[in-house]
Order: sequence, then structure tokens, then C-alpha cells
Amino acid sequence: MAAKEEGIDLSLFNFDSKTIDWDDYMMNVHIPGLSTHVIKS
Repeated sequence: MAAKEEGIDLSLFNFDSKTIDWDDYMMNVHIPGLSTHVIKS
């Protein structure tokens, strides 16, 4: 994926993905979203 290259995400999106707390995102956003919208539980 091109956005993973150094600096690409910052220059294209004016955002540095290194600032995201990925553990928190996965546990509190991504997985609950999958449960709600994909698994429908």
C-alpha cells in the first residue's frame, strides 16, 4: 500500500498515522464495529 511509505500519508492526507494509538483503535473502534455491522451480534 502506497500510504505506508515514509511520509506519503503525511503529504497526501496532512496527517501522520504514527500518532494513532493502534491498540486502542482496534479494541475500541474496529472490533466493536465489526461485531455490530459485519457479525451483527
